[in-house]
Amino acid sequence: VVIGAGLQGVSTAYYLSKAGLEVTVLEQQATAGMETSFANGGILTPSMSDPWNAPGSWREMLLTMGQEDSPLLIRPRALPGMIGWGIGFLRNSSPAIFHRNTLNNFMLSHYSVQMMKEIRRESDISYDFMPSGTLKLFSDEVIFAKKLVQLAPLAAQGLKFKPMTPAQIAKLEPMLAQGIDRIAGGVYFPDDESGDAHKFCQALMAETKQRGVRYHFNSAVTSLEQQNGRISAVCCGSAIHQADLFVLAAGCYSSGLLGKIRARVPIQPVKGYSLTFAGDGVKDMPRIPVVDDELHAALVPLGKRFRIAGTAEFAGFDRTLSKGRVDNLRDVIARVYPSLLDNLQDKTGEAWTGFRPVSPDGVPLIGRLGAENLFINAGHGHLGWTMAAGSARLLADIMTGQEPEIDSQAYRPGRF
Repeated sequence: VVIGAGLQGVSTAYYLSKAGLEVTVLEQQATAGMETSFANGGILTPSMSDPWNAPGSWREMLLTMGQEDSPLLIRPRALPGMIGWGIGFLRNSSPAIFHRNTLNNFMLSHYSVQMMKEIRRESDISYDFMPSGTLKLFSDEVIFAKKLVQLAPLAAQGLKFKPMTPAQIAKLEPMLAQGIDRIAGGVYFPDDESGDAHKFCQALMAETKQRGVRYHFNSAVTSLEQQNGRISAVCCGSAIHQADLFVLAAGCYSSGLLGKIRARVPIQPVKGYSLTFAGDGVKDMPRIPVVDDELHAALVPLGKRFRIAGTAEFAGFDRTLSKGRVDNLRDVIARVYPSLLDNLQDKTGEAWTGFRPVSPDGVPLIGRLGAENLFINAGHGHLGWTMAAGSARLLADIMTGQEPEIDSQAYRPGRF
């Protein structure tokens, strides 16, 4: 039984069914990919493997507390619920630990992109996939130079990148030419990808159904039943689902499902926003995904649509769509692409918010958890789309006794 039908859950079901297991997926929503996977940034970026707790990041958090226009915002009401998590977050922000965790994230992200290629080869799925890479922009020359230094260790592990001057940037993405004066430089990552995560969930769900995977929607888990150190069943109200193996793939809801099971799942919901615009009839649209380092936002063409996603807000499970935060995204578009909003027939866009499941060290939890037959695949933070296929394949190998193709120790849940 897999709990959760987002990117992690559906991908896990795919690889478990491929390994010959009979799989049932339980999901509280009406269909797959309706939570964090619904309207995320749309980019698969091994290039962005660094966790959010970079050395010194806590200072920025404190300075921006309560500022509505800050890319990173902590709501004071969320503080009591994140004290323990916050201590772990700070503990993992030393230079040595941060660089180690960045490398661990990259190894899984790089592997995951290879697994995505495998899924596309084996399955006829459509999700607005685009293999155009990503372009990261920097407005500060010092930060740009530091970033190039930080990328060197990842290059040794397979990351491909190309530093770019403003002139080269304008040539690669002509839509950036109008606002190029604010750009000090950029880095192009040719192996990054983009695509619609929700469409992927829907397409892969259809593929797994053909393999015999059963889905139960509108099925919120109410308890995990434990007997003699093993999970015996999952209860969804009066419905009882028995199985030999169980997987928690419920993102930031995973910890709340443990009940009396003795295990730590320190995952904090971090709220993100996106705006998606219909691009019908627009002659000049951006050609490649762009990530602005200063503005902490991704601007991504998705098929005939255009999406901007960004901001990180610690607000617990508050789903309120803050008008100020949404307006911030419009302001970012105006700064990066000054003429784009005028060209779009769809001036309003579709606003959305979701919860990124973030662990204290910024590395996901993948493996056995608290009981002999209970496993977890959660806590991927901003890299959930990037890591989905690789995490699912890694967990499927662990569960079926196969030798994983990458080292799984860095992701073991027991590290907490």
